[in-house]
Formats: sequence, C-alpha cells, structure tokens
Amino acid sequence: MQNIRWAVLGTGVIANEMAVALKKNGRNIDAVGNRTHEKAVAFAEKYGIKKVYDNYNDMFTDPDIDVIYITTPHNTHINFMRRAIENGKHILVEKSITLNSRELDEAIALADKKGVVIGEAMTIYHMPIYKKLKEILESGKLGKVNLITMNFGSFKEYDMNNRFFNKNLAGGAMLDIGVYALSFIRWFMDSKPDQLLSQVKPAPTGVDEQAGLLLMNQEGQMASVMLSLHSKQPKRGMVSCEKGYIEIMEYPRAWEARITYTDSGETEVIQTGDFDIKDVCDKLCDKLIFRHPHVFGEVKADTAEKVSENWEQIKMKEKDGNKSVLSGVPDALPSLIKAYRIQDKARNVGFDWEERSQVWSKVKEEIGEFEAEVENMDKEKAEAEFGDVMFSLINAARLYKINPDNALEHTNQKFIRRFNYLEEHTIKQGKDLRDMSLEEMDAVWNEAKSKGL
Repeated sequence: MQNIRWAVLGTGVIANEMAVALKKNGRNIDAVGNRTHEKAVAFAEKYGIKKVYDNYNDMFTDPDIDVIYITTPHNTHINFMRRAIENGKHILVEKSITLNSRELDEAIALADKKGVVIGEAMTIYHMPIYKKLKEILESGKLGKVNLITMNFGSFKEYDMNNRFFNKNLAGGAMLDIGVYALSFIRWFMDSKPDQLLSQVKPAPTGVDEQAGLLLMNQEGQMASVMLSLHSKQPKRGMVSCEKGYIEIMEYPRAWEARITYTDSGETEVIQTGDFDIKDVCDKLCDKLIFRHPHVFGEVKADTAEKVSENWEQIKMKEKDGNKSVLSGVPDALPSLIKAYRIQDKARNVGFDWEERSQVWSKVKEEIGEFEAEVENMDKEKAEAEFGDVMFSLINAARLYKINPDNALEHTNQKFIRRFNYLEEHTIKQGKDLRDMSLEEMDAVWNEAKSKGL
C-alpha cells in the first residue's frame, strides 16, 4: 500500500481488526474519525495513529487522504459514501455496502463519474480458499455446479433496541448475515440469479428474524439459503456438482474445504493459508494504483476529460478487453440517469458531437419524427419516437453541463407550488377546481407565476 494514505471512519470491532492486521504487516492507518471524539483519540493512541479529526466530516475533504474505510453501521453507509465520492476519495465499505440495490447503483454511477474506486469489505471475494476452489471448478474436475445450499444462524437475545432487531438501524438477518451467503452463491454461480422465491418470519419490530430463499439463474443453477437471528445453525455452505460436492464450514472466515467425489466416495481436504482484512485492503490498493497511473504512475493526464478517458480504457483492460463500453452502466438505474450515463460513457471513447450546438438539429429531427407518428396514430411507434426525443434532450443537457434529473425535479417542485396556490386560491373563494374553466384556472396560475412561485 505504498503511497496510499488511509483514514478509517468508526472505531468499532471491524476498525480494530483492520488496525491489528496492518500493524502485523508493518503498516498503519494514517487518520481516524468517529462521531464520539474521545473514542477516536483512544483508538489513535492504541494503534499509534498520527491524525485524529476533531470533526469526522473533515476526513472527506482532507487532501492528505486517498482512501476512507467506512466501518460504521450499514444504515449510515450511503450518506458517507456520497460525501467521500463527491470529494474524490476512494472508499472501502464494510458489509453490507448499502441497504439496497438502488443505493448501490447510485454509488456506482457517482463513483464512475468521479473516477474513484469503491469496494465492499466482503471477505469471501479475497480469501485464498475460495480462489483455490474456483480453480478446481474451472478445471472441470467436479463437472458443472448445479446446486448450492447455505445455512447461517445465530442466537441473539430478544433485545429489540440492539442493531440486530432495530428497524431504525437497518437490522434483520439479510443485511447482517445474509450478505455472506449471497456472496458465496454469487462466487460459485456462472451468472447472477434472476429468479427468487422467499419466506420471512419477522421479529416483533418487523425486521426479518428468519428468512428462507430459493434462487435460480439463467443457466438453471439453483441455491437455497436459510438464515436466522434467533436459532443457532452451523455456518455451512455446500456446492453440489455433477461429479462431487464441496463442503465449507465457517464459510465467512474459512481456510479449509472438504471435497467428496461421487464415483469413489473419497474425500479430499483442501487447506490454504490464513486471511485477514489486510488482503482486502491490498486488493483495493492494487486496483486503485492500476486505475490511476496519472496519480501513482507516470501516465500524464492534464485535464479531467483525459482522466475520464483513461479511466474507461483501463477498466476495460481489467476484463481482458471483453467488457463493453456500456456494460458498466447499472441496469437498475432510473431511465433518465441511465441515458445520461450511457451518453457520457460513449463520449469517453470519442462518440460525441464535435460542437455542442449540433445537438439541436438532432432534437428537432426527433421531434419531427415523433409528430409524424402521432399523426399516423401509431401508438407503439410514437412511444419509441418520444423516447428518442427524451434521449436527445438528455444528451443536450449533458453537453451543456446540466443535470437533467435535477432540472426535472426543479420543474416538478415548481408545478407543485403553483398548483397548490391554485387550489388554495379557489378554496378561499369557495370554489371547486372542477367547476372552473381553463381560462379561470390559467389566470390564477399566472398570478402564482408573477409571485415567483
């Protein structure tokens, strides 16, 4: 991690594990921040950390920090991620990285735009045992993966105020322990599951105390997951293949796996070395250095546009050139934001107007084609052409450095203010909007407009 400076946000168990792991390897954290300043001071004294922020928010703008490790409860993650990314900080985030896919898609899009690396501190993706098992499966020795069976259960006392059962702290089995099981499944499946059935037993607070999941992907590979926060289960993962099966106990921190071969019944034990959070940090640093040669190497990038162009080209190299330019745009993004990101990525490889004013001829062309289909009374084609109109207008917004989502929301709020004024005005006059003519309503609307609403 040479030349990369780390700050840690939070001083709980995970932050302590990181500090201990780095110390063992002759490294250290550069700065620490915590909501309770006294805890940050004690943490710094314990591990010999030189900088303690009086206000933890200062780490987001500290020019002497490259990466922030966010170890706070997961209900706080997205807000801290937004602040870090907006200020150009790379981030490692404790699991669960966000509360839902919508938050994660937002963070990915923002990080992509800012040219920063984000990573989840999910041990499974970095542990030697899983890398070794992936090699064995890719060799064809066990045949195709067909089924994956996951269990994880712990017994937590019924204290509805602690983080496990507290809805305000994003409690529940899925976010606390389910993320390990799903990461395990994704590691061994050929593609992400696209079908899901589930059953949930809620705790008195409404969070998921117990959950059962059945998943399947497009290749027909299936997985089952049983989770509980109030019943002890072994942390056991099993990968069933055509020619045998793999069993892994204590899979979130495993170092050993057992393979049973179907034809002979023989068992093989696979063991690998120890693992700690340092390995996750090293992986993130390797990616950071690879993606930012203008900072940590000798590549020249004098403008933001050049940095962005390099960023796209480097990310494609990470996938051996097989990753398409647009594959980094999350499918789940709202359509308006997705259109903006698609156009921005195309720009990074030179697919753009030479002059931004040229976009208006395209906008007019699309409007003309839409009007033609409206006149033809072809609803399906009119809808497609209207999509083209919107896409071209979003492209115009990009070229003129206008955020189209913000622009539309401003208009939404403006309409709400004026319509509320219209309603209030008619109520005061003892009228009903449905009894007013359009001309009468338009007069009140213009009055609201004249008042700056």
